[in-house]
Amino acid sequence: MGWVTLTLRKEALDINGNNLEMRDLQLSRNMRVIQKNLSYEQSVFNKSKKTELAKIKADYDKVKDARPVGSDGKIDTQSEEYATWQQEYATAKEEYESAKLEIENYWTDQNNSAEEESTDRENEIKDEQTTVEAQLESNKTELEVVKEQISTDIDQSKLDLA
Repeated sequence: MGWVTLTLRKEALDINGNNLEMRDLQLSRNMRVIQKNLSYEQSVFNKSKKTELAKIKADYDKVKDARPVGSDGKIDTQSEEYATWQQEYATAKEEYESAKLEIENYWTDQNNSAEEESTDRENEIKDEQTTVEAQLESNKTELEVVKEQISTDIDQSKLDLA
């Protein structure tokens, strides 16, 4: 090949190398964005979970704190009012435990789903990064060969004026 053709090939390899390095940088940025988004989603999930748990706990506490007290400040465990409260309290406690478990399971599922999606996207990016890095290495190797060929071709085409 003539050194002009080799120089054009070198320029094409330089451009391709730059494009591959840019793509590798973009993939690294995408990886960080995925990780930040997951972290944000998890914090939103945790806040929502805590808010929901606090609401049902407050509802439960209202029933628990509504225990009837007699005029003397003592609890009359034999009164009809106390028996009704005990039933309401037992129901509220059961509903609270059930709702608490449901809320925790829901937000755990949401968190697991977000982590799984994030992991899948990270794996896709890692696969592409591996491919890009292999292409970049191949491009660099070919670039070195072309540079050597250019140098050799230029040396061979010099005029000997001696």
